[in-house]
Amino acid sequence: MKLKSCSQCGFINVERMYTADSFEFANDWFCKAKDGKKIAGYVETFDKPLVPDWCPLRKAGMIDCKLPRKTKEKPSAGKS
Repeated sequence: MKLKSCSQCGFINVERMYTADSFEFANDWFCKAKDGKKIAGYVETFDKPLVPDWCPLRKAGMIDCKLPRKTKEKPSAGKS
């Protein structure tokens, strides 16, 4: 079975973020497979953070390859 999100992974560690607004509900996501490296911060209920490039399961081919990667955009070179 290929995973489509970090939320489906057994290596995810979700920690509740507490804010001044008691009705606000957000979490920080961390990866236990990468020694607690932060996947995403301030993840709300309906947010779907991208699977990071450094994900060990992505490298092992266990992540759905059709998912977008979390990468920095490179500036496009002008054509002459």
